[in-house]
Amino acid sequence: MAGSLIAKNNVKPFHIPVMSEQIALFSKTPGKYIDLTVGMAGHSRIILESNKENLLLGIDCNEKSLKLAGEILKGNRFSGRYKLVYGNFREIGSIASDNDFVPAEGILADLGFSSEEIAEPIGLSFEIDQPLDMRLDRSYRLSAADIVNRWSEEEIFKMLQMVQERKAGAISHAICRNRQKQPITRTVQLAKIVSSCFRKWQPIHPATKTFLALRIVVNHEIDNLETMLRSSFEILKEGGRLAVISFNSLEDRIVKNSFREYAKAGLAELVYKKGVVPTDTEKKNNPRSRSARLRIIKKTEEKK
Repeated sequence: MAGSLIAKNNVKPFHIPVMSEQIALFSKTPGKYIDLTVGMAGHSRIILESNKENLLLGIDCNEKSLKLAGEILKGNRFSGRYKLVYGNFREIGSIASDNDFVPAEGILADLGFSSEEIAEPIGLSFEIDQPLDMRLDRSYRLSAADIVNRWSEEEIFKMLQMVQERKAGAISHAICRNRQKQPITRTVQLAKIVSSCFRKWQPIHPATKTFLALRIVVNHEIDNLETMLRSSFEILKEGGRLAVISFNSLEDRIVKNSFREYAKAGLAELVYKKGVVPTDTEKKNNPRSRSARLRIIKKTEEKK
């Protein structure tokens, strides 16, 4: 998603959404829009501001974020134009149908996290000492601690290969060796174990890919993303657009391949052939945007 700044007196956080200009352009055409990852309402606000006739359905699986988004939008003169619903974006088909948002003019999914979400005490960051959990949806049974303490070395190795971790073998072995001494239950504890597998300085923190792999598995992110892409395309109106902002190569590859398949089949056209990345200015103003990539497809209109 993006970073955020805390407003004075801690009243409301001011959120810096990624790709603001592109999303404003994306939502210029009046119609029904669905924000699949409301977060702190940064993109939702842009969609509502882009055209005074726009209607918004916002979905999020984080109840705290959804409540905060409601408070933010409530104070921006958007009364009667938006509805916020708790749910996982893989359920977009049923949620959109139940709320009369089919067909949709535009659908947006921002696969990143805000600073506030990362700071939640569920262990998403290796920079904060927290319980090793990572479940964004509390209905999920498997936690990150369950994986590192119960999975076999081979299973952990394959999980790390998924995110192209070149030290997958050393890390999986180190995890299994250390858990024999004591359970691995804290984020900093795991980060230190992973870091011990690297001898030379790394441009990014050594634990980055390990934490990414755990978060993806714990939250079923690949299955959810693939389901969301299929369901979203189905409920788009002819000429409608689906936009996805990803923050890692694995997710971006899934989105890219899905969009290209639709385009190859003549069902859609790529709005951006190679995707769009933030400008240098945006990266400077919002460092969390540096790995973002935006892809958009437009559903083909049937010839009459």
